[in-house]
Amino acid sequence: MPYYHLSQILQKHRINRFALAVSGGADSMAMTKLVTQYQKEHKSTVHALIVDHGLRSESAAEALHVGELCRQLNMPHTVLSWQHPPITSRLQERARLARYQLLSDWCKTHNYQYLLLAHHANDVLETFMMRLSKGSSLKGLCGLKPMRNMYGITLVRPFLSLPRNTLHTALEGQEYVQDPSNDNTQFERVRLRQWLSQMDIMDGFLKSYHKLEQVDDMIMNLAQTFAAHHIHGQDMDLQPLLDLDLCVFCYVMKLFALDPKDAWRVDDDSLMRLHHSLSKQQVMTLGHKKFTVLDKRILRIEHAV
Repeated sequence: MPYYHLSQILQKHRINRFALAVSGGADSMAMTKLVTQYQKEHKSTVHALIVDHGLRSESAAEALHVGELCRQLNMPHTVLSWQHPPITSRLQERARLARYQLLSDWCKTHNYQYLLLAHHANDVLETFMMRLSKGSSLKGLCGLKPMRNMYGITLVRPFLSLPRNTLHTALEGQEYVQDPSNDNTQFERVRLRQWLSQMDIMDGFLKSYHKLEQVDDMIMNLAQTFAAHHIHGQDMDLQPLLDLDLCVFCYVMKLFALDPKDAWRVDDDSLMRLHHSLSKQQVMTLGHKKFTVLDKRILRIEHAV
């Protein structure tokens, strides 16, 4: 079953050249083994990327070991190192952002448009619950997509509808590494994962999540339709923007106005303040963008100084 999901998305989108993010854990090594099989059958051009976050003294040696596991599978690979000063706060968030920046920079430099990730249904559930606890919007709750353009490349997640245990059936004795941070209850995701493991809710959650995704897709289509008719370069038609349902307004701002690095972290309250400022024709800066009303009818969006 995991191989079917991988093959289906790659062939549907005619993806024949791609990189994959390999941490060395069970999830990514299962994906790597499946990709190895796919590569043989379809003669794809594939490259594994391993990130050494440099957060533990043994991390460099672990990255080299993961590279050896890739070599044993005849998978070409590159180790990317994160250079940083000591980190005292928001460790997982900063590490995640740095990881995506390193991966996407390598992909763009070496002409790889697609990056495969081993996220599965358990990751979807954990992310949903973490964002739900923080009052996230619908767009945030449905943030993990099988295909998503981010950081100038396309992220591909073939296994989002598969529970972790199903993905792990692809390991078949394959060696993988254990990350001690996965058991560190200092991190919110680890505590949540341990709590969720005591409940049997995956089947029901996936059914409900699929319905939410349909609503999310519908609103995104409305936002894209607005963009096609009312966005002209760095300008938007102001009154049609203000006439939008507030939910659609938020999607338009996140998809087409905000800097991609800001879009996921700007909350709806901030967007409501932006809507109010625009209705009063006031200048407002949000994230890395400045919003100015011109001639009472055009919204100019520029990089903020």
